[in-house]
Amino acid sequence: MDKLPVEELVNKLHNVLAEKRYLVVLDDIWGMEVWDSLKYAFPKRKLGSKILLTTRIWEVALHADGHSHPHQLRPLNQDESFALLRSKAFPGASVIPSEFEDLAKEIVVKCEGLPLAVVVIG
Repeated sequence: MDKLPVEELVNKLHNVLAEKRYLVVLDDIWGMEVWDSLKYAFPKRKLGSKILLTTRIWEVALHADGHSHPHQLRPLNQDESFALLRSKAFPGASVIPSEFEDLAKEIVVKCEGLPLAVVVIG
């Protein structure tokens, strides 16, 4: 399939969603211009539709909806990170094998509480 221009994709999505109730998740939006190019795809009818936008950039969240109250997630603590790493690297294990424990602790520290980093490494 050939790539369509963003404007054409936005129009097509708008037409599909026009009379529908929808939940759209936009994950990891990095710039205000990205939201600005996508926002017209979502009809403004009051049908109970919702858009969930995730971003690491506070200003992007505020730009997307200046009347909202963005929720800022906290990083995982060391224990949570360690448990997540264990569940990904050693599924079904209740503990990390002792020969990997020091390495696992180093990994957890370097991931700085970011769940995605832990999952990717795990």
